[in-house]
Amino acid sequence: YLVANDTKDGKIKSFGLDRMIHVEMTNKKYTYPSNFDANTFFKYSFGIVSGRKNVKPAKIVLSFSINLKPYLMTLPLHDSQKLIKETGTDFLIELELHPTQDLIREIASYGNQVQVIKPESFRKAVFHYVRPEPVILQP
Repeated sequence: YLVANDTKDGKIKSFGLDRMIHVEMTNKKYTYPSNFDANTFFKYSFGIVSGRKNVKPAKIVLSFSINLKPYLMTLPLHDSQKLIKETGTDFLIELELHPTQDLIREIASYGNQVQVIKPESFRKAVFHYVRPEPVILQP
């Protein structure tokens, strides 16, 4: 990925190198923004997709099957991950980040071993990813 200023709208974005079709070297000088900090830019991101500036991150609470605890505690989903509760059968974690399609896919990949507790909007997004609305084809 390349993190750069998008000349179309002036915003800093992530660009996938595999999606670049034509790259050209120029003599144009680029001034790195003095107020840009990559750690801050990606603080509430899952993977490379950054959240929207000035949008508050969501507090996402997930309940996982207890057998996933060793894995998810040694390889956390995000730096913000906190263990908030544990029972004999499951454990709850909290994440603070911007919900993205990448995060929805990751959570959905745990299948019936995860349950989204909150927020409701994220729970619905994961549910609809796993069980999309059926398409009725007309003959």
